[in-house]
Amino acid sequence: MAQSEADLLATDAEKAVEAIQISNLKKVQTEWLRLIVELAITMPFDENIERFD
Repeated sequence: MAQSEADLLATDAEKAVEAIQISNLKKVQTEWLRLIVELAITMPFDENIERFD
């Protein structure tokens, strides 16, 4: 059974929206990772921090 043209267009639109959402999520993840690394680099190191090994 063949899909109608409207169904195909809807499917294409859904795929496009999903691709944009994934792209935006990757951008957000990348920005969070950059901020975490920047914080780790600029955070003062305290040798007296209690360790729980």
